[in-house]
Amino acid sequence: FLQMQEKDDKYIFGVVKVGDKGQIVIPKDARKVYDIKPGDALMMLGDQSPSNPHRSYWTTFLGRDTAFLYGAEHFARKYNYPVLYYTVNRVKRGWYEVTFSMLCERPSEVPQYTIVESYVRRLEEQIKQRPEYWLWSHRRWKLTRNGRIRKDGTLKIINP
Repeated sequence: FLQMQEKDDKYIFGVVKVGDKGQIVIPKDARKVYDIKPGDALMMLGDQSPSNPHRSYWTTFLGRDTAFLYGAEHFARKYNYPVLYYTVNRVKRGWYEVTFSMLCERPSEVPQYTIVESYVRRLEEQIKQRPEYWLWSHRRWKLTRNGRIRKDGTLKIINP
């Protein structure tokens, strides 16, 4: 178990275990830093490639036109939930370190798509720093603005 460490407003809190009934106990130091109280709602969302190009946020990512989901931003703005970014680094075989940092503290106060754009830039920076952690196999660029590229390389047009 790691002790809480702070570096450049990024925190490492150690291991979180899932209990017998599926509950997750967030370390006391993490609850203090992020002001998490009993009854607070937490959402953990990850990004996957969108299925519909017309219901996606489009931006340049690693030099290519890329679609992103914006659901996490939608709920964060709707309920004014802070958004954290996390990175996972391999310490040694079988040991990983998760680092959290604030992406947006007051989502309802920022323009639409600011959060998803911040996420994209942070992810891009992380990939450039540690490209070996990027899963190239998940076909990030299988969508175009008009449709989806099939595995055989043909384009399936998706109507808005």
